[in-house]
Order: sequence, then C-alpha cells, then structure tokens
Amino acid sequence: MGRDRWFAISFWGCCALLVVPVWSVDYLPMVDLPQHAGQIGIWTRWSDPEFGYQDIYTRNWFTPYLFGYLVTYALTAFMSVNAALKTIITLAVVGVPVATSALLREVGGNRWWAFAVFPGVFGFAFDWGFYNFLVGVPIAIGALILALRYAENPSRRGGIWLGLLFLALFFVHALLFGYVALIFGFTVLLKQDEWKTGLLTLLPALAVSPVVFAWLTVTRNSEAMTHWATIWELPGQSPRLLRLLSEAAGDAVNAWTLVVGVLAFALPVLLGGRPSRSAKRWVPFSVTVVLFLLVPHEFLGTAFLYSRFAVFAIPTWLYAMEWDREAGIARYRLTIGPALAIACTVATTFQFRAYAGEVAGLAEVIAQIPENSRVMSVPVFRSSRHVRTPVFLHTPVWYQAERGGMVDFSFAINFPLLFRYKPETEPKVPHMLVWNHRLFDWDAFEADDYDYFVVRDYSKAPSSILRQSNGSVQLLGRAGPWQLFGRP
Repeated sequence: MGRDRWFAISFWGCCALLVVPVWSVDYLPMVDLPQHAGQIGIWTRWSDPEFGYQDIYTRNWFTPYLFGYLVTYALTAFMSVNAALKTIITLAVVGVPVATSALLREVGGNRWWAFAVFPGVFGFAFDWGFYNFLVGVPIAIGALILALRYAENPSRRGGIWLGLLFLALFFVHALLFGYVALIFGFTVLLKQDEWKTGLLTLLPALAVSPVVFAWLTVTRNSEAMTHWATIWELPGQSPRLLRLLSEAAGDAVNAWTLVVGVLAFALPVLLGGRPSRSAKRWVPFSVTVVLFLLVPHEFLGTAFLYSRFAVFAIPTWLYAMEWDREAGIARYRLTIGPALAIACTVATTFQFRAYAGEVAGLAEVIAQIPENSRVMSVPVFRSSRHVRTPVFLHTPVWYQAERGGMVDFSFAINFPLLFRYKPETEPKVPHMLVWNHRLFDWDAFEADDYDYFVVRDYSKAPSSILRQSNGSVQLLGRAGPWQLFGRP
C-alpha cells in the first residue's frame, strides 16, 4: 500500500473515529452545553404564545455568539435540539484536524504531523462546554490561513473578502476574532518596512474594529458583570507552562496528559521536522503562548479565558516547523501519529460511556415534569467520578431545551447570550447556587414561584429544600442521584 493511500485511510479513519464519543451518550459531558441548549430551546418556541417567552426574554442580536446559535437553530427544523448540537459539535471536532491539515499544506509541512492535534479536540473548551468557542476553532484556523496568505500577497479584492471574514469571525466569537487579528497584525508588521504600506495591509482587520469597539462600549455601559474584578489565576493551579503542555492534549495536569502532550509536540520532530528559521512562521505560536501565559483567568465577567487558547498550541507549533523532504522517514514512525489519535479517542469514548451511567437518570426525571414548568436546579453533587470537570452544574437545563419552561440558574442573565431575561423578569437565584448548594435560601430566591426542583444528591432527602419549604414541596421521584421535588 502506497503512503498516499495509507495516509488517507489513517487520517479519515481517525476523523471518523472522533464521531464515536460524541454520539455514544445521550447528554454530552460538557459543563455549559445545557445552558446553550436552553437558549436554542427558547428560540424554537419563541413564537409560540403558549410558552410566553417574548414576555420573559429579550432577543440580543448584537452578540458575538450569533453564528453558533444560528446554525444550530437552522438544524432544529430537521432534528431535536440535542441532535442539532451534537451535529455541529461533530463538525467542530472533526474540523480541527481537517483545518490543521490545510494549514500544513499552506506551508508545505508534512501531512502526517496533523495527527498531533487529535488528542486536543476533546480538551478544555470541549470539557467546559464553551460551545460557540468550540464551534469557531476550525473556522479560526481557516481564517488564519487566509489572513496569513493575504499578508504575503495583499490585494484590494482579497482585502475586501478578508474584511468580511473578520466581521463574520467576530460574530462567531469575539475572542477568536481578536486572536486571529492579533496574529495577522504582528505578521504584517514583521513583514513590512514601510508603515504606510503596513497600515493599508491591516485595513481588513482595522475596518472591523468600530463594530468591536461599539459592542465593547455598549456592553461595558450596560452590563454590571463586566465590571467584576479581574482574576489572574485561580488558587492551587499548576504553573501555566505545565498547563499548556497538558491542556494542548486534554485538560488537567496529570501523568497521562503530560505524556500525550510531550508526544504531540514531539511528533513533527520524529517525522522529519525542524524549527523554521523564518521569524514570521513563529508568530502564530508565539502569540498563542504569550496569550496563554499573560491573559487573566477572568476579565469583563468572563472566566476561563487563557486556557481556551491551548487548542491552538499544536496547530501553530506545526506551522512553525519546516520539513526536510530529503530526509527519509522510517515507515514504522508513520504509525505513531495514528496510534496516538486512536488511543486518545478510544480512551475518551470509554470515559464518556462511564459518565453515561451517572447522567442516565436525568432523562427519567425530566420526563416527569410537565411542559412549560418553572424549575430550579440544585446540584448538591456537581462532580463526576469519571469526568474532570464539575459536569453536573447545569444538566437540568436540558429540560428547557426539550420541554420548554424555564430553569434557573440560567445563563440568560449573561451579556453574550442571545436571549436575555428582561430586567423585571430576572430571577433571584444567584449564579453561585450551582457552585455551593448551601447558599439555598427559600425566601431570598422566591422559591414559591417555582413548580419543581431538580436536585442531584446521593442522600435520601436534601434537608435544605424540605426544611425551608414549610411543607410546600415533597419528593415526587428519583432516579439514582437525580431527585425531583414539587408541589404535593
């Protein structure tokens, strides 16, 4: 079998394998995904007066989350909200190696290096359910290819198209626009000796800046959470360089992610690569590392900022490598990349299947709640035995996606969301309740306004709800740790 055919079978086979973990569970182990599903659920029922959403929410079209919601909503004409989300997520995770392969072709890199990105596709952004960011990652890589190509050979027509692409990228995710624009800017400035020429070349990105500044100005002036204190680092975190190595290949620092991370970074070197002597080839990787090291953990009310950029570490590292085409590569070395991709994807699949048993009872509990009810989520136990993140923070919001109604705590109080609570309908449930159930306060949260309470707790009865309700709610059913409370 020739190497061309062997590569095609290996690469597309590994891409197909990425589909398996996504569709192996009913509810994906992604922390914030239920909240995004709830947003799509609102949109699908927006015009239905029975649900009365137009009296509860306002629609915020000027949001950098627009693209992901738009394409997902379009799919709900043919499938459920959950299936639509899974379809887009499938395209996103498969899109990362495909886009990276295109990036390698752009600079004449070895196509076998693309296997290095497979371990990171189910990494930080996926685990935390940063849906719109995740959807935008392969788009950002594609935009980066076109931006770097334009930086080499600028033209009026190319500049117009690139400007439109930058504008579209902002509505995919503001962070992704900023990331690609920053790399584009440094690449142009490094290449141009004449500042006027450089400024003209930068026009496609600069032309979008009024839109970005308008959004920032409106958001800062109208959203209190954008004035929260900046947090540079959460306590107890590992050094960031160590985290970069691990998060480029998964998530939390442990022996597995460190070994996989080292192997992913080493793969191009094992397959005939060497660091490029061209400074411009190092711009994307340098920007990625600097952002990871210097960006705060939380800024403008948005948390987990710097870790998101880890997904770009391997693709930009590969861009900085040159391939010595004259050096022969032993056939056995070509098996390292596919073996790494298969091992990581299979491990992820087993992890998801183990998690599936923990979330299984949720669907049973949701089925007991009538349509269009008002529900409060109290995750006493928010963590999983099998997944690294507190994956059960928001899972009851799947009810809103599937059966309508409202579930609090809700991301509908957050400024980037498409559907926002109106000021007069905003609930009293604080965002910290899902992080600390001991904050539960029946009167302060106006709990009498809720029809049902979904509690995840292994004990027989969460006393905080029963004690504070003065007998107005009782246990209606349970499925494993999932407990449903409601009116008697």
